[in-house]
Amino acid sequence: ITIKRFSYHHYGSKVGRHVIFPLKDLDMKPYLHESLQGSSLETKYDLFGVVRHSGGLSGGHYVAYARSHVTGHWYSFDDRHATQVTSEHV
Repeated sequence: ITIKRFSYHHYGSKVGRHVIFPLKDLDMKPYLHESLQGSSLETKYDLFGVVRHSGGLSGGHYVAYARSHVTGHWYSFDDRHATQVTSEHV
């Protein structure tokens, strides 16, 4: 899932709203097309990665967070550094 974080009307700007999301069991069923509402499709997802941008349109910095499928631990990847973090940090 990609969340639109930039807005372009007469000029560009970054959307500053904080986004809260579950790390487990994100249920997308309410967003299915009406023709699929009664289907048996799996609609719950567990998060395994996030990319965060800090800065503005003309520059900034990206940090990635990923969950190990082996251990379940979360890690922060910031340039040359990989650090284990808590799920609350994600």
